[in-house]
Amino acid sequence: MSLRFSVVVPTYNRPDQLRGCLGALADLDYPRERFEVIVVDDGGAADLTPVVDEVAGRVQARLIRQENAGPGPARNSGAAAARAPYVVFTDDDCRPRRDWLAVLDARLSEHPDALIGGPTENLLPDDPFATTWQTIIEMVYDYFNEPNGPSSLIASNNMAVPRATFLALGGFDLRYRWAGAEDRELCARWIHEGGRIIFVPEARLGHGHPMTIGSFCRLYFRYGRGAYLYHRRRGADHAGTFSTDIGFHLNLVSLLRHALGLLPPRRRVAVVPLLGVWQLANLAGFCYQAVTGVGAAERQPAPVLGAALEPVLSATPEPPLASGSRPEGTSRPDAMPG
Repeated sequence: MSLRFSVVVPTYNRPDQLRGCLGALADLDYPRERFEVIVVDDGGAADLTPVVDEVAGRVQARLIRQENAGPGPARNSGAAAARAPYVVFTDDDCRPRRDWLAVLDARLSEHPDALIGGPTENLLPDDPFATTWQTIIEMVYDYFNEPNGPSSLIASNNMAVPRATFLALGGFDLRYRWAGAEDRELCARWIHEGGRIIFVPEARLGHGHPMTIGSFCRLYFRYGRGAYLYHRRRGADHAGTFSTDIGFHLNLVSLLRHALGLLPPRRRVAVVPLLGVWQLANLAGFCYQAVTGVGAAERQPAPVLGAALEPVLSATPEPPLASGSRPEGTSRPDAMPG
């Protein structure tokens, strides 16, 4: 049987996280001859060869290396090296369910030209920051996606695409050097070019990335910056305007009620104040990028509203980052429309 899927896992200096991800991929309930795993080392210092070799014999896995360029370019490198007609993206801090590829395969058999993907499950329920992240992404998916129907946003840690179409579109936009809106931009471009996006609730994977208050603020500050770039470039490309997403903000209260209602009361108490931090950090990043301009994308956050968060953004060391990201990048999907 020929290959059906190439699973691309970008990574940066996180051998332990990568080991867990590869173990989960090796345990998938899917024919081994039908998929391969491509690990993209985004210029990290750690030697990942022994980690990839650990799953030899259990799954077709290979390692490619590139100069540090960021998560989007790393995924593009994996897609370019892929041998299968479909490319599936995930992150090194993700653990797919055993039926993950089988579910994606079934849906792509029905809609072979679509971009599809599924939800994540929080593997760290006692971590308030991870729980807040999960609450945010569930609100976003609840608003932008119709289960098994027309949708508009799939995160890059659980996304499957026809390789030929993905490459023809140019892949992830290389202008997003840090993680934050590159998956959102790809989805908008996919729809603008006449493509279809389908959200598949059954295609689930676990996601576990511990955070601190500092890394949480940095994460959503970057998302705010990415949101500004996304809207500016989207307008320049005549692919939409800010008003397209304004409904999310208008419905935020009802979305919050629903998402918080899914949490146990004790976790809800910790999450509510962090949702305020999310909004503040996101707004600060958006305003910072608006003031400094697109060309300031590589500078560190500081002025305007960003100054209020700078002590937090700089004081807490951030753990090693996933998904092929630069040292200031992150593996997180863009979980906040701006």
